[in-house]
Amino acid sequence: MQFNSGSGWQLFYEFAADSTSGPGRLSGFPGGPLLVGGFFDNKCRVAFLDENGLAFQTGPDGLCASAGFGVGKDAAGNDLAYAVGGTEAFRYSAGTWSTVGKGGSTLAATWTDGKIVVAAGGDQTVLMGTVDGQLTPVAGVPAGGYGAVWGFGANDIWLGNGAGQLVHFDGSKWQAHDTGSRDLGGIQQLWGDSGVLYFSTSIEFGRWNGSSVEILLQPPADAAISKYPAAFGQFWGRSANDVFIPLRDSRYAYYTCGGAFVLWYDGSQFHSF
Repeated sequence: MQFNSGSGWQLFYEFAADSTSGPGRLSGFPGGPLLVGGFFDNKCRVAFLDENGLAFQTGPDGLCASAGFGVGKDAAGNDLAYAVGGTEAFRYSAGTWSTVGKGGSTLAATWTDGKIVVAAGGDQTVLMGTVDGQLTPVAGVPAGGYGAVWGFGANDIWLGNGAGQLVHFDGSKWQAHDTGSRDLGGIQQLWGDSGVLYFSTSIEFGRWNGSSVEILLQPPADAAISKYPAAFGQFWGRSANDVFIPLRDSRYAYYTCGGAFVLWYDGSQFHSF
């Protein structure tokens, strides 16, 4: 694992090649350790990672983070984290992990703002609740499987589904927005700030700008999408005009420097590193 403090990339931690397949998911507490999920010794586990190394977490049977994390602060300012694995949602608070919800289908993503929590998955599975309670199923969710979730508050929740749609919940009703995606795998990630929501499929990157959907990066219209497998990695941002996107371009796979890039989007243009 590499880190960059502003003066270049440096090695932070090296996972043992014979004991792990490496982290699958990353998040972190501001000013604190990274939150790492993945398969270690062939077992799905959760760990904290800092300069002292990995600290594997213990908790309910099945504590796992095969799908995603949500991280925030609770009302008292303490570290708060949510993880989903299998059909269960787990919460970290006051130094302890506990099970706080179970869906009827596999959960794929979770999000929290430190007040409310949302977890989403297959077969119309959406769980919601406050950070001090249990997560319960939400009624009336449109048909489909949901692989990504983000929110701007209890009445402004967004989901990405397997049909390539953005689905919005305003606290009482749901509305689907077509993105024009050509990827049959659907929307895989969401991240947003100040009402601007970014999304990605494996081959497309776009945003909801507050009133409509824009596809910002995608293969040429006449290109076979099979030539662009798994192009976008996990992206993140610091503001709506400061977003970082990892990209793998198979056209450069055999070049000396390889086909992996990081793009910076400033809200209007992409810049490569």
